[in-house]
Amino acid sequence: GFVHTGNDYIGIENDALGKDLIAGLHDCGQSIKPLPTASKSKEERAFSVAHIAETGRLHVCTDAGGEELVRTCCAFPNDAHDDQHDALVHALRDLNGASDLEFAWV
Repeated sequence: GFVHTGNDYIGIENDALGKDLIAGLHDCGQSIKPLPTASKSKEERAFSVAHIAETGRLHVCTDAGGEELVRTCCAFPNDAHDDQHDALVHALRDLNGASDLEFAWV
């Protein structure tokens, strides 16, 4: 099933570049969730949610840019352009905390 917690927000890494963006969007009334700066490598963060995809609980909509996301994920960590992969990992880490998560649709 699809899980919607009602907590829609924009997640932005709370690093040197993100702080000003977070402040500016917050001042505009956007719902912002500062994401913690990386304490682990991108590979370690990806491994922490890999089980969601490995168990068939991640479904990618291929007609909405999903093919590019799949390509990016398959090339990780050997591709210089891993922003989509990193954003997916952040989202899955957030969703992984939902006890009733059955499937993630992206």
